[in-house]
Amino acid sequence: MPFEDVIFEEASFLPADTGNVITVKVDGHVAVSFPADTDVAVIAKFVRKMKKEDDRVREDHAILHGTTLPPSDPFWSLYLPPNGWNCRCTAVQVRKGKYPQSDPALSMLRGNNCTENAKQQIFRFNPGKDLQLFPPKHPYFKAPEDAKQVIEQQAAERTEHYTEYERLKGDPNYTDVEYDPVTGGVRASHVEHNFNAVGGKYELEAQLAGFRAGHIVIFGPENNSEYHKRHTEGTWNGLQFEVAGRETATTNNIKRGLEHCADKKGTQIAVLDFPNGGFTLEKFDIALRRYMGLEKLNDGQFLRFKKIICVQKGQIVHMVDL
Repeated sequence: MPFEDVIFEEASFLPADTGNVITVKVDGHVAVSFPADTDVAVIAKFVRKMKKEDDRVREDHAILHGTTLPPSDPFWSLYLPPNGWNCRCTAVQVRKGKYPQSDPALSMLRGNNCTENAKQQIFRFNPGKDLQLFPPKHPYFKAPEDAKQVIEQQAAERTEHYTEYERLKGDPNYTDVEYDPVTGGVRASHVEHNFNAVGGKYELEAQLAGFRAGHIVIFGPENNSEYHKRHTEGTWNGLQFEVAGRETATTNNIKRGLEHCADKKGTQIAVLDFPNGGFTLEKFDIALRRYMGLEKLNDGQFLRFKKIICVQKGQIVHMVDL
């Protein structure tokens, strides 16, 4: 849509181009025609003038109408519309020399008067120039300190995740490298990772669930030439993880899944995948207690994980730190 149409549509004015003229209808009944080559700023000025009868126009805003200054003028760092709550003012770019330049000092004074109220001063801001969504003194920043720390931590994690994504993207040893801009999740697979016909589907389901939840899940290399060395799947947020898939989520199957993960002694995170559902916290708690009881046997079946993650039908349904 042409920029001119956007201006008029926002103001409820619909221009009609008949070839030689542009007709502007104001309030649906007043029609004025301009030559087809008329600068849009001239028409916009007319529209604003006609609209001055609107009782919602604030006097301190109306006095700023027609302010014409170069883009580099400090005025635009503070007073680019909007200049208050529900402000309908707009700014348009015009050809240099087409209109007389306003007095910079007088324009700045008028801008100050327009936003002199304490609650209006937060509008002395140019988000595009400052590359910030809200000004520093916006009420949104008056959040509890604990909340701010959580947000800052999440922002730092997002930065770390994207940095890791860029690293993997540039490494020819990794394929299927993805970054989720919504959750910050990252996933990748080493070219030497082996997806076998039986366990491969569970691995991919678990990776996708972690990726969608904002985790970094990377399948690592599995060099079969290393005799008697058993590799974990790779890393999950930097920790070695192993996946155990179970078609049914019975108590015994959950326990066997944990035992399978413990069989690889480098496992730090055990991931249990239940593609057919049926997982419940009650069954998990019973299975976990039985698994933890293996520690007393000291027969090599037990391994204390740092974390256990349960995936059901492609979603993480439970996580527990040990």
